[in-house]
Amino acid sequence: MINGKFEYEVPKLILSQERIQIRTSCKKNSQGEIYLGTKENCKIRGYVSSSHRRVVPEVSQFTGTAVKISYGIDVEGLLPGESFQGQLTFLTNVGEYPIPFFVTRDCWANEIFWKLKIFCADRLPPRCIPFLYPVKK
Repeated sequence: MINGKFEYEVPKLILSQERIQIRTSCKKNSQGEIYLGTKENCKIRGYVSSSHRRVVPEVSQFTGTAVKISYGIDVEGLLPGESFQGQLTFLTNVGEYPIPFFVTRDCWANEIFWKLKIFCADRLPPRCIPFLYPVKK
C-alpha cells in the first residue's frame, strides 16, 4: 500500500463445462445446468444471457460462492436433424466468460421405429397387434 495504490489478483472463474453439446430426442425439450465458482471460494455476482432465443437461462442474475445456473432448451418446431448454436455469456465481478452451445434435434431412429411399427401392423395377424401396441390399463 504505497501511495494509496492497491494491487490484487482477480480470481479466475471455474466453470463445470467449457461448452454445451446436446442431442435432444424427438419433440422433447431439454434442461441443463452449469456450476460456477472460484478456487479461492470468493463471492461471485453477475448476469447470464443467451445469444439464441431457444436457450433460456432460469435466472438472469446470480450471486454466491458456488452458483448453479439452470437453463432450458426449446426444440419445439425444429425438424429432425436440424440444429442451432450460440453462447451463454456470464458477465461477473471476476470477468466475462462465454460458453458456446450446440443443440441438435435427433429423432431419426425414433421416427423410423414408429414407421416400421405402423408398416408391420398392417401385415401381421390380429393376434400379434397387442405386442406392438400394448393395451393401457
